[in-house]
Amino acid sequence: MSLVNRSSSSVGAFVVAFIVFPAVLLICVFSSCDVRKRSAKHACKAGDLQPCLDVAKYYEGKSEGNGIINFAMSNSDTATVYYFHACKLGSSVGCDGMSRMNKNSNAARNSLEMPEIVDALIGACADSVDHSCTDLEALFNPGEDWIAYRSVLAFKKRCDSGNAQACYLVGSMASKNQGTLHDTFEDAFPAFDKACAAHLKDACVRAQHYRDRQPAAPIAPTTPTAPTAP
Repeated sequence: MSLVNRSSSSVGAFVVAFIVFPAVLLICVFSSCDVRKRSAKHACKAGDLQPCLDVAKYYEGKSEGNGIINFAMSNSDTATVYYFHACKLGSSVGCDGMSRMNKNSNAARNSLEMPEIVDALIGACADSVDHSCTDLEALFNPGEDWIAYRSVLAFKKRCDSGNAQACYLVGSMASKNQGTLHDTFEDAFPAFDKACAAHLKDACVRAQHYRDRQPAAPIAPTTPTAPTAP
């Protein structure tokens, strides 16, 4: 091998090392932090809420960076998954975070199937988790009627099982003509009436609204009586 070829090879190796070594070092540094999150991940999957939120916020913070390391580490995906777990455990922060990541990050959309997100929000909404119903309704649009339809079926099932909040939600969706429901006495009143029977706030007022909209029953005409003979 000539001196020129040796020199070129050395320069090439130096350039590769100069580029690759810092990248590898940074990945190792980030990976060591990820290793320290393993116990929190296990605790989250075992049903401990706070570790779910800690892991999700940690990876969401990392996802805000740019470049190949962020891409390689799938930070948005991981943050979305752990917000999802938190949402399923009844955390409004978890539901909001999952919805936010799914809306704002293309990478995050690879981590969960849309039905998984919808079902998590349906469950949270039926359990009165703050903001979850708003997050769910934000997914309704004319091109995604399946979400509203799926929500109606789930809420009806929960209502039939005695969940008063789910009954209220069925009535509310009917009042907005959402899913398969319509703003009619037949669709809205029975649901609000069940929620009212469980003393759910505002349900009785809304049930009465549909009673008042019912047309008054016609009064049967009186048949004149024949005069009695003196």
